[in-house]
Amino acid sequence: MLRIVILLIFCLFVCSPISAQALADGSRSKPKPPSSLYDGYREDRVHAYIPVSDIPDRYPIHVSGFVMPLADVLVTSVYGMRCKKMHRGIDLALEVGDTIASAFEGYVRKTGYDYGGYGRFMVVRHLNGLETVYGHLQTCLLDEGTEVKSGQSIALGGNTGRSTGPHLHFEILFMGQAIDPRRIIDFAEKKVHQPTFYYTKNNRIVPNKRPDQKKEILCHRVQKGDTLLSIAKKYAVTVDELCRYNHLERNSKLRKGQIIRYS
Repeated sequence: MLRIVILLIFCLFVCSPISAQALADGSRSKPKPPSSLYDGYREDRVHAYIPVSDIPDRYPIHVSGFVMPLADVLVTSVYGMRCKKMHRGIDLALEVGDTIASAFEGYVRKTGYDYGGYGRFMVVRHLNGLETVYGHLQTCLLDEGTEVKSGQSIALGGNTGRSTGPHLHFEILFMGQAIDPRRIIDFAEKKVHQPTFYYTKNNRIVPNKRPDQKKEILCHRVQKGDTLLSIAKKYAVTVDELCRYNHLERNSKLRKGQIIRYS
């Protein structure tokens, strides 16, 4: 009798469409960068408006997993002013149908078609906090929400939108702010300049500290209205890190004047 009961339970679990769907949904759960970065982000836009006050003063960006989006690299236009308009990315030559790879791991945040600019495009949000934009595509190979690995094929190059010839328009964004890709990537060598950078609130990319420097212990004195989440946003750390540094729980109540270590 016990064997029959066990067999029935096993069949219900394996054959149940609800269980199968739950497992499928779990397998498609997309990885996300630190949650404190993109709270309230407008997911329907390529460049979302985020108040400068919400941008961390200093945020570490790890880029060691970088893969060049194209196998053959020829820069045809750089970041900066062009025809009295700001060109917020870098253009790379290609042939229509060339395979384009994701620069870092993450997931596809948005795909679409912009008749006045990008043409067919894809935005990938990465686990290191960056987003990359791929414009003038012929075809997007992945749907929104799909998890991607660094170097995985995501699209085919094209000549769509406002384009004078086949090329890839490639952007790097942090919280909606465009970064000159050359600050991070050596396009001639097809690699990043160094494994880690810091993004600062004044839209600067600065090198990491020297590896032999000791880590500073930094603290915050709690003010009225402060929460673990607001402190995490202010200093570009995660709530889990604050809890670990200060031996707190995620739902811990803070008191005015309390000292919270954040580094």
